[in-house]
Amino acid sequence: HYRLAWWRLARTELNYRRFFTISDLIGVRVEDPEVFEATHAKVLQLLREGVAEGLRVDHPDGLADPGGYLLRLHEAT
Repeated sequence: HYRLAWWRLARTELNYRRFFTISDLIGVRVEDPEVFEATHAKVLQLLREGVAEGLRVDHPDGLADPGGYLLRLHEAT
């Protein structure tokens, strides 16, 4: 569960994964197949339809399993 916390306490009080130490950006568990599918369905559809021609993956090193994510993304595209 999430709870509000004063931003200065984020390092010690928040218990959810964030983008580095930026409390406004949560980490999404894309290593979970259901989460990957839910968060990538639209962009993969746009790629299949030719609306988009490519993707930019920013900071994959912040993921729990960067290699696994990039492999799954490669296979999906």
